[in-house]
Amino acid sequence: MANFECPECNICFAASHQRDGHRRLVHQSTCKIRTATGQITVNQSIDGKYPCPVDYCKSTFERSDNLQCHFKVQHAQ
Repeated sequence: MANFECPECNICFAASHQRDGHRRLVHQSTCKIRTATGQITVNQSIDGKYPCPVDYCKSTFERSDNLQCHFKVQHAQ
């Protein structure tokens, strides 16, 4: 039974993690990245991808969680 409804579009999901993943992928337009000195907010680009905020890095990601993982592994100190 689908009990977890998306508040933005009213689609129902069987589990909360499915709804949360849907919200991140479809409705979220910013991504917050924790750094050693604070927090960076990254806005989704026109093509729907999240660009890495590091100037010399040209990586982009369709999902915000992939950007967060990339930043943690590649750029966090």
